[in-house]
Amino acid sequence: MVIKDLSRAQYNSFCRELRQKARVEPSGGASYAVDMRIDGVEYILSVQPEPRQKIAALQAVRVERGEQHVSHELVTKNCLLSALLEILLCQGIRSM
Repeated sequence: MVIKDLSRAQYNSFCRELRQKARVEPSGGASYAVDMRIDGVEYILSVQPEPRQKIAALQAVRVERGEQHVSHELVTKNCLLSALLEILLCQGIRSM
């Protein structure tokens, strides 16, 4: 898990974008799933707004789609999780 402090304006804007464009996680919690594609690699990033203008990147899954199969790999390196969160905050939530 990676936690990032945001300014009030950035936090409010990002939370609004999450509510409008991201999927609510099926676990019923307060987290959202965001689909991302970076250099042709697909990721699903789980993020959760936290108190005091913080955003938590809970986990990410790398998705590989083949002709006959789909595989999922949990991202275990915090440096990659942090980078995905930074990219999401800079670029916003885009439709895939």
